[in-house]
Amino acid sequence: MNESKFILELIEKKEELNNKLNEDIKSLLEKHNQKLEQLIQKAEGKTNTTNTDPVQFINEILQYREDHKDNNTDDWRLKDRVKASKLYEKYNEWRLQNNKAEITNTKFGRSINDLLPNKKRTNKGYMYFF
Repeated sequence: MNESKFILELIEKKEELNNKLNEDIKSLLEKHNQKLEQLIQKAEGKTNTTNTDPVQFINEILQYREDHKDNNTDDWRLKDRVKASKLYEKYNEWRLQNNKAEITNTKFGRSINDLLPNKKRTNKGYMYFF
């Protein structure tokens, strides 16, 4: 009798493990499918890069430059070039004021690359040229 009870427990345990394994496999497949879909969209150029926070920040700067191009003030937004670290610092100030999520300096740079392609390394560090 103990042997049959042991066999029933093994069968139940096997079913539990199979169910858990199936759930884990399903979860992994969903994650991989999402990642694959993101990669496909990126390859097709369908990712939404125009609505990111760094892009919004740069668009606001570009609009500010356009609106104030005749001003002769010492505003950093009107300079011909801005140090990359300063731009990221200003982005973080803007981000905090606008309750936006934090991103790394690298992601920030990649996000704005299309809007500000004139980034060059100088003896003072990387600079964005407007």
